[in-house]
Amino acid sequence: MSLKSVYEKLEHIANLSSTLDKREYLKTALQDKLFLKTVQYALDPTKKYHIKRFPKEPQMFILKDHLKGPSNLFSYLDTLSNQRGASNIDKDFLYQLASIDKETYEVVKRICKGDLRCGVGVRILNQVRPNTIPFTPYLRCSTRRHINNIVYPAIVQEKANGMYAEMRIDNGKITFGTRDSKKIKKLKHLKEVFWNCSASEHEEFNNIVLMGELRVYDKHGNVLDRQTGNGIINQCIQGTVNKKKAKRVFFTMWDAVPLEDYLNEKCSIPYYSRFNTVEMFCKSCACDYYFQPIRNMIVHSEKDAQYYANDIIELGGEGAVLKNVRATWKHGTSLEQIKLKALYEAELRILSWDYGDKGKKHETVMGRITVGTDCGGLVCSIGGGFSDELRADNWDNNIGRICEIEYQDVSESKSRKDGVKSLYGPPVFVCFRDDKDKPDTLEDILNR
Repeated sequence: MSLKSVYEKLEHIANLSSTLDKREYLKTALQDKLFLKTVQYALDPTKKYHIKRFPKEPQMFILKDHLKGPSNLFSYLDTLSNQRGASNIDKDFLYQLASIDKETYEVVKRICKGDLRCGVGVRILNQVRPNTIPFTPYLRCSTRRHINNIVYPAIVQEKANGMYAEMRIDNGKITFGTRDSKKIKKLKHLKEVFWNCSASEHEEFNNIVLMGELRVYDKHGNVLDRQTGNGIINQCIQGTVNKKKAKRVFFTMWDAVPLEDYLNEKCSIPYYSRFNTVEMFCKSCACDYYFQPIRNMIVHSEKDAQYYANDIIELGGEGAVLKNVRATWKHGTSLEQIKLKALYEAELRILSWDYGDKGKKHETVMGRITVGTDCGGLVCSIGGGFSDELRADNWDNNIGRICEIEYQDVSESKSRKDGVKSLYGPPVFVCFRDDKDKPDTLEDILNR
């Protein structure tokens, strides 16, 4: 049995010109269990198959009958998703399973790349069939170009240097998740702090989503740098972290939204009230070692806000976020929350890597990587920010991963004449972003 019928449906959707027509067709298509399963495996952000590159043509092997069915194909995709990477043997076996026919091969490629290539994404699918794909509403900050939207007095807060996370309390059940809907495991110590304090007895702290960043202490109680700390949090996501490291993870919060509003992707409660909920939650937990509100201050001018941001930057922090005290919450980009920082950050896909220059220190390990947007409008080379241990990694396994980089500005690529943009600063590697499947777009970067 092949996935040819799924391929035909995807091609039909791709040829529909309007979003309305695509939605109408999906109402019927999603009743097909095989089609539904395919789109779930392709777009579920919690599934990663660690295979982005496929041979151009199907591998025409003779497979035994028990290996030909889609159930076996999806079972093997589950196996890959539960692994930390894919060996060449793993890849070859998937190529064989997918090579039933050209249509099945193409569909499996799309699944592994997380792109159905038909103009349909998570939002449309969930509108047609609710909860088809895990989705996390997320409010993004704007850049300084929108700073005139700020009304003073305003609140300025430290931009925490960790990994964004949400603590969802749903009828007493606590879960931690990433921006990309992945569950963060091994945080039992944080749940126990809540269960053992007075906060758990307050109805206002039930059915709520608390938003902030997870960070990690070192053995002496100092906050680890972002790359090291996020490495430990990624181990929590994968479930491989040891107990001692897990217990050094703490949660710094800056927002709290009722669960019902969160699920509806908008909340009209003004920010000063939502942040007051954060402060009351932390006070009730009575454990500022593990639960703490973000460092903040009321300011009366842009100048005061920038002084605050500069102080944080001088101490090694990222900068600050300036917010209107009456700002509401929604999924998307807020024009009432402004980043104040010296360096910009971008999340880009790793496209390739090269050894270091011959005769130099890194000639036998990774010397630089090439990263870019999926549209191809921005490509740049990154040579700094890597530890010696990271350079010695098998970088073939990192192709296709999303990484965060820091840079100062966007420029025309000096090595190309086709209008492709690049970054300078020089750009440096910060960390992998395994909580993300999609890189920033060129438009995202230019609007910062």
